Amino acid sequence: NQDYTASRVLHTISGHTGVPGVTLSFTVDSIGQTVTSGPTGVYTLSVPDGWSGTVTPSLTGYIFSPINRSYTNVTSNFTYEDYTPNATHVYYVNKDDSGCSDTLNDGLTTNHPFCTITKGLTMAAPGNTVHVLAGDDYNEPMLHIQAGGSIGNPFTVLAAPGVTLLNFTGDAFRIDNYNDPNISYITIQGFTITNPTGNGIDVLYASHINLIGNTVTLAGSPVNGQEMSGIYLYSVTNSTVTGNTTAENSSHGIDVEGASSNVTVSNNTSYGNANEWTREANGIMIQGSSTSIDRKSTRLNSSHSSVS
Repeated sequence: NQDYTASRVLHTISGHTGVPGVTLSFTVDSIGQTVTSGPTGVYTLSVPDGWSGTVTPSLTGYIFSPINRSYTNVTSNFTYEDYTPNATHVYYVNKDDSGCSDTLNDGLTTNHPFCTITKGLTMAAPGNTVHVLAGDDYNEPMLHIQAGGSIGNPFTVLAAPGVTLLNFTGDAFRIDNYNDPNISYITIQGFTITNPTGNGIDVLYASHINLIGNTVTLAGSPVNGQEMSGIYLYSVTNSTVTGNTTAENSSHGIDVEGASSNVTVSNNTSYGNANEWTREANGIMIQGSSTSIDRKSTRLNSSHSSVS
């Protein structure tokens, strides 16, 4: 008998990750595969002829550009498939520090903080953190988050206890993936937001958003056409709203609308939300969305507040 042994034709994808020890993940025949870049950042991986898929680099403390590379029907080797690493920094903000400065400080240590959250957001790159250390009366233009993150390296805006955003004109925070494409993997955590004329936190067309432990009160005005929600999500996917308190806002405490899906709402407290000029507004309002509400861990404490 003349036996033959078949072997698959393989092709290589190679390049440089900029730093050593980067894990590059991909899938072959539905089985996850990884390779690690060497001491000089060089990597090589092998895929079968005709392979289609995505290669994603990851290393704690870094976010990469591009975030990943996609391939279709690979029939030859690929070289110089490089990734640029960007270190994930923490930028500090503390308006109560007499030495704070938006022009003289770099914001990279607690001893040299910025004075405004706006400056921190302007400086921060994808995957960075803006940590607000103190201040109970931040009053700035709308905080428009225009940088995102990636799996394992979210863009984070974090507040220490007592940090308060007060009397903002418009939304206090806005994430708008419609006008700022590819904004995802963002965490907003720990802020107290009081008396914005817009929504407390406004998230549009984004994904992988985590809103954790925030308190929003007195959003909008109890006047027809000026009602605003504490937390508003429109067409948001794969996101979490947990541990927040929304109280005495002029529209719903938490409002999830549009083509939202895979949104988990859990362990929130909502009370006293009401239009006032008409008897309407819920603690949590879900409108036409695929959203999971953990009712056991959700507290609603007034006649105006309910889950709908």
